[in-house]
Amino acid sequence: MRRVIASVIFVSLSVAAFTQGSPKLVGVWTASKTQAKELPNIGALTISFAKDGTCHIKSQTVEADGDYKLQGTKLTITLKKRNGVSPSAKEKAGTGVLVENGKALLLDSGMKRNGKSVKIRLVRKS
Repeated sequence: MRRVIASVIFVSLSVAAFTQGSPKLVGVWTASKTQAKELPNIGALTISFAKDGTCHIKSQTVEADGDYKLQGTKLTITLKKRNGVSPSAKEKAGTGVLVENGKALLLDSGMKRNGKSVKIRLVRKS
């Protein structure tokens, strides 16, 4: 019984480590160099994730603020403002996944190339 309780506590703590405000996500992320070459408009993209669950997104053409939630490795971003106005329903939500043991973030761009979803790869700014 003690092992079961210890296992439940361990799993709970492991999940809590990846929730909103996770140290693995908090900070500034930028498009990888390879990504910047493939998608030039994405090159200047930065996303800042704060401990309080808010985020700020900035690119050459967009500046946005919103909230984020990290569950396991799955990221959900909900925008509140995009270029100073409320975003459309299509622009409001975004998803991504933390990969490579937390070293990279893949965001769904909402675009398709050759029938496949285009992912934006971000890395922690050094």
